[in-house]
Amino acid sequence: MTTVVASVALVLGLIGAIGCFIAALFERDGFGRPRDSEPRSWYVALLVLGVVTCIAVPGWIAARAWGRAVGAVCSVIGLLAGGALLGLAR
Repeated sequence: MTTVVASVALVLGLIGAIGCFIAALFERDGFGRPRDSEPRSWYVALLVLGVVTCIAVPGWIAARAWGRAVGAVCSVIGLLAGGALLGLAR
């Protein structure tokens, strides 16, 4: 049962992270706003926090179910994804 819960958490977290990533790309391109305007830094910061959370929380659940190595990998992936989003926003 814990394997199913951890798997579902990882899949839902991945879907949420992809959604935040796509929203950050739209923000960078000025979707729905004038093209000359800069991305809103507070919104990009919230999206970065969303990506890190969407990966870190399921990673914590997976670490409780499958061991610390899986959780550590998910944490590193979350931090790298957050850094990539910060790099895209500039």
